[in-house]
Amino acid sequence: HIISSARRLKVLALCNSYANNVQQFGNLSFAFPRVAAYIDREELDLLCGFGMTFFANTSEVTEIGYDLKTCSFIASAPLNDDTAVEFVYRAFELVSQLHKARIILGDVNPRNVLINWDSRSPLLVDLDSTQVGQFRCTGWSPEYIDPLVQLQGRNAVGGYTYSMEADVFSMACVLCEFLVGAHPYAVRVRPTL
Repeated sequence: HIISSARRLKVLALCNSYANNVQQFGNLSFAFPRVAAYIDREELDLLCGFGMTFFANTSEVTEIGYDLKTCSFIASAPLNDDTAVEFVYRAFELVSQLHKARIILGDVNPRNVLINWDSRSPLLVDLDSTQVGQFRCTGWSPEYIDPLVQLQGRNAVGGYTYSMEADVFSMACVLCEFLVGAHPYAVRVRPTL
């Protein structure tokens, strides 16, 4: 078998969630599992993966964020303060859309928040690893994980159990880094005398 039975069921749950929420999700903001892929015929044991939309004209937020050395957004990205703040608001709206559909991102990190240059909007990718229904997210990025999630410890499958609040915390860390050029834990402030 190419993928485990639990993974097959999760793929089907994600494809069904996309089909049930496609009007809400749209097709320009999420690289979401859309259709299940099978070997030979449609049977659970023959499910081998999924198909999703490919977005060609994108960049990771690390490639377009604020550069502390030049005190501006990275030169190759035509962003200014206003467009960057608009990007942040739109990214949080996408997270809210997923939460309304009862989908939790889980492993939020800069590699799965992109800008779609065609629409000038945020794009969330790696959605096949989300937490949906009883299916957990098995990944984590230590530098962006909510400390409260870490305090709870790992679950029975060796990962963490995420919450909507944990998604907001992790996305805030990623987008803070995008806006100011440094991870929020790395910013040090000296008190004035």
